[in-house]
Amino acid sequence: MLTLAAAGLVACSDGDDESAPTTEVTTSDSSGGPTTVLFNELEGTSSETLPEGEAGVGIDDETIIATDDGQIPTTTLEPAGTGEDARPDESVTSTTLAPVPPPPAEEISRIVSLSATHTEMLFSMGLGESIVAVDVESDFPAEAVALQRDDIADDLAQIDPILALDPDVVVLGDDPTDIASRLSAQGVATYSGPMPADLAGVFQQFADLAEIVGRPDLAEDVVAAMRADIDEIIASLPPADADGTRGTFFFELDPSLFSVNDDTFVSNLLEELGLVNIVTDGDPFVQVAPDAVVAADPDVIVLGDAECCGVTLDVVAARPGWSDIAAVQSGAVVSVGDDIRQRWGPRLVDMLRTVAGGIIAAN
Repeated sequence: MLTLAAAGLVACSDGDDESAPTTEVTTSDSSGGPTTVLFNELEGTSSETLPEGEAGVGIDDETIIATDDGQIPTTTLEPAGTGEDARPDESVTSTTLAPVPPPPAEEISRIVSLSATHTEMLFSMGLGESIVAVDVESDFPAEAVALQRDDIADDLAQIDPILALDPDVVVLGDDPTDIASRLSAQGVATYSGPMPADLAGVFQQFADLAEIVGRPDLAEDVVAAMRADIDEIIASLPPADADGTRGTFFFELDPSLFSVNDDTFVSNLLEELGLVNIVTDGDPFVQVAPDAVVAADPDVIVLGDAECCGVTLDVVAARPGWSDIAAVQSGAVVSVGDDIRQRWGPRLVDMLRTVAGGIIAAN
């Protein structure tokens, strides 16, 4: 099991950053003994792989985390152009209606969605005809593309373009600029559903949206279908161990080895399959030393950077020491698309199915 302390989110990088702070990470190797590795914050390289001229490296069993300047770098999870779903605060699990109540359900015919996740949810429940506009990140299903507006988003300084659409309800995921409160001040009802903690939270958001339009049955049908698909996926897996687990996993967000810890939605979702995250400490989004992953020896590796950054099984296997990792040896290295890994809508079933393939390969 891997334990580390670091923080931040990072974009797929071309390595041109001029400064590269380093972080010391304390891990537990396969024998249970402590190991401290100092790694490059931006490049993800350890002491054995730092390029000539980069920051020096030291080993200190007393230190869990330190950076050259004492600061954690501010970074982003996705390459440029991604939307609100790439910037969740996973400590927030509540979903809320702003103080302005929505109109009576039968009068709701103009929904504006500023969340790609919730656009998918609405369409999956057959509510596409009630949507009049979506943000440019809402690119699924195909019908949503025709409704895209490049003048509306969840980070607008001015809300006039949204008001001009005369919405009955505006749907938000993460709300980084507090659009909900600003719209409420103008008498517009909003719904905010940030990334939930687990699958139950996803199903609750379906129910919330269906309740707004007075059709709880729509959510019940979609949730039942998703649950049935997930049960079928789980039934296809090899038997779990006595503790209910089916091995360990490492979820790679980008080539510099940012990942998610075990207190995140993605980790909790993969627990549905019986997988245990090797990253068990630190902030929700953390950068892991390459040799720390090797020491943890995950059974499954999930690549969230195949689409954005071209990472493949061959790329992973070519990393120093990684060819000895169980997941690499068994071919249990799977990839998920950028949008699927960022969103928590109906297509999360697709991610579970893909990862289940890795579990089968590992066994």
